[in-house]
Amino acid sequence: MIIIRAMDPYELLWMVLLIVFVLGELATIGLTCIWFAAGALAALVMAMAGGKSGGAVPGILSGIHSFACCDKTVGA
Repeated sequence: MIIIRAMDPYELLWMVLLIVFVLGELATIGLTCIWFAAGALAALVMAMAGGKSGGAVPGILSGIHSFACCDKTVGA
């Protein structure tokens, strides 16, 4: 049995952002957008599981922090 439900606006937002970040990563291949794509994927999973949208913000921020920390060692 397939259950069809209406898509939450936050689910749509995170899905669109995930696609944009993955396409951006494929275009640049510099591992710049991959962190944002991972955060958007985590936020999408949380939104689909019924989590609050505000809980996705720390996930995105931790992805940005990881990129900022790793970016210093990659260029060395």
